[in-house]
Amino acid sequence: MDSKRVSGASSETVSSLRSRFETRAASVSVVGMGYVGLPFALSFARKGFPTTGFDIDPIEVATLELGEGYVGHIAADEILEEVKGGRFKATRDFERLKGDDLRESPSLRIMELLLQRGARIDYHDPYFPPLPKTRRQSTTPC
Repeated sequence: MDSKRVSGASSETVSSLRSRFETRAASVSVVGMGYVGLPFALSFARKGFPTTGFDIDPIEVATLELGEGYVGHIAADEILEEVKGGRFKATRDFERLKGDDLRESPSLRIMELLLQRGARIDYHDPYFPPLPKTRRQSTTPC
């Protein structure tokens, strides 16, 4: 981690953060516990980082807190091992993510990269009804 690449951070802050990552003391949070976010979060937990998974779905959060799974390619015992080991927890409370050393939303990163490459994304959130067809078929790449 280069201090010149961390905007506005002192070399002492960067050194402290580097040390926290090297010793696995850095806290990590991942926003979105779907088929991209959950394995991403578990990868940090498996490496020993205290990791919090955030999602707005109360059933998914409760399922994860029990150490159970709902994403087909992730075995429940993988989740349970990280929950029991105290390395992974799930929450719906965004306030619990404050102060984390790293907060990431892999799904948004993927969408950002696709948009940068000119992809058209027809976004549908299961919690909200789809947009009328005329609005979804716009000429803008989003």
